[in-house]
Amino acid sequence: MRPAHYTDDDLEQHSLRRRVADDGQRSGFEHDVDRILYSTQWRALAGKSQVVASSELGAYHTRLTHSMKVA
Repeated sequence: MRPAHYTDDDLEQHSLRRRVADDGQRSGFEHDVDRILYSTQWRALAGKSQVVASSELGAYHTRLTHSMKVA
């Protein structure tokens, strides 16, 4: 069953099927990690800052470092 708001082209473009040939050297998990780490959206987090209380000035994090810390 597919959601009605997606076209066949959308499903093909964003399918979860493996688009990378299985080279036998890296697991699917490693491919997924690389997709995240090298994505534009992930790198954009580096320029965003978290809001911190004035009493916690030593604990300043960007959204990128915060995401990595809590993951």
